[in-house]
Amino acid sequence: MNPFKITYTSQNLKALLTISDADPYPDAQEIEQFLRSQKIAFGIKPDVIKKISKEKRPVYEIVVAEGQPPEQGSDSRWESALETDLSQKPEITSSNRADFKQIHS
Repeated sequence: MNPFKITYTSQNLKALLTISDADPYPDAQEIEQFLRSQKIAFGIKPDVIKKISKEKRPVYEIVVAEGQPPEQGSDSRWESALETDLSQKPEITSSNRADFKQIHS
């Protein structure tokens, strides 16, 4: 039976770990592996995990990882890197083709 259980706060910003009676009690590395298997990779609190593994007793909903709330970003903008001077026109060659070489020189 798996002694681990993960619950999340309402906005999924905190991961709460519950460890029931376990024999043998998991070490810090096993706890971290369990968190990663649950797709928890950011904001893991190694000091809390070490303390839990040292005490070797059941824990109930201890915060072991904490994310950051999203920030409101700024609106995007578009800026042309090309010159948009439409006053210059290409030269039309005798074969009825446009010669753009002379425009940017």
